[in-house]
Amino acid sequence: MLQWAMRVSRLRIQQFRNLTDLEITTQGGGIYALVGHNGAGKTNVLECLSLCAPGRGLRKSPFEDLCPNGSPQWGFSVELGDDACSHVGQEFRAGKRTLAVDHQPTQRHSDLSRLGHVLWVTPEMDLLFFDAPATRRAFLDRLVYGLFPHHADTLSHYQKTQKERLAALKAQADGDWLATLEATQAQLAADIFQQRAAYLAALAPFLADEGLALEATGSLEQQLADLSPASWAAAIASKLASNRARDRELSTTHSGPHRSRVGGSLQLGSTTLPLAQASMGQHKRALLGRSLAHTRLLLAQVSGPTVCLLLDEVTAHLDAATRASYLQKLRAAGAELWLTGTERELFSPLPE
Repeated sequence: MLQWAMRVSRLRIQQFRNLTDLEITTQGGGIYALVGHNGAGKTNVLECLSLCAPGRGLRKSPFEDLCPNGSPQWGFSVELGDDACSHVGQEFRAGKRTLAVDHQPTQRHSDLSRLGHVLWVTPEMDLLFFDAPATRRAFLDRLVYGLFPHHADTLSHYQKTQKERLAALKAQADGDWLATLEATQAQLAADIFQQRAAYLAALAPFLADEGLALEATGSLEQQLADLSPASWAAAIASKLASNRARDRELSTTHSGPHRSRVGGSLQLGSTTLPLAQASMGQHKRALLGRSLAHTRLLLAQVSGPTVCLLLDEVTAHLDAATRASYLQKLRAAGAELWLTGTERELFSPLPE
């Protein structure tokens, strides 16, 4: 059983966007709603918490954009778990972000992933399945971190090796060096495919409870489907080698997990509706349903409340009955919830 501690007990913001010298202390775990007018800074609080996960947070903003007006720096710290047993500190100064986990400097994404899992739903995600494929891949990979914390490091290493191979192709490096790079890239790609597949297989029954399905497909996945996972890396390396001339000419890698297509569907009675054809309300329901399924999956596989859900303005496009139903389901799942809204009445289904 994995043991993580994603329960926020104290958040201290020194400077971050429009927030200065803010401190929030909680009991750890539970439900917290931030209510206020537009521009008050509610989403900025959630953004700080989202940076406790690998990546650039729920807005994916450049780090310099997080600075308050007129300031060249920002910083915050989060204490996690019972008795503040874990600590995350981040600071941006002199054009560089520094990260510390349990007061030890680190650059590894997995050091954040092992603390627990942070998942968010924001208004920008209302267009997730109408958006670019890269956005959906990034969404899926954030979910995969929940079961495989090292997935973030694998992706980072894959992207670095991918750039090195393209540079070597452009420089017309010798075949032995290219074969070495391709072997490394292929093994990383195989690991990414396997981790995504294992996550989706584990998630499927929880999604089915919400009438949802999620899949990652592509031409390379189709080729690998008939092979044993033990031979995936060799098959991918062979594909990379055969694509050298094409990849060199167009300065891109034509095969790999960065080309996967992530799709989803919603079951409406006897009809299966692709999410790319869903209404805004159906799409929002699907986002909340996936969050709920993901939470239930993680809580079934780890001990203690390990998931922190950040739900920014989630009530948009939902009627009152649907809103109450999903809020109650999320509450019953047992994750820590942080919600934002402009009216307190929006959270009346959650009296605590």
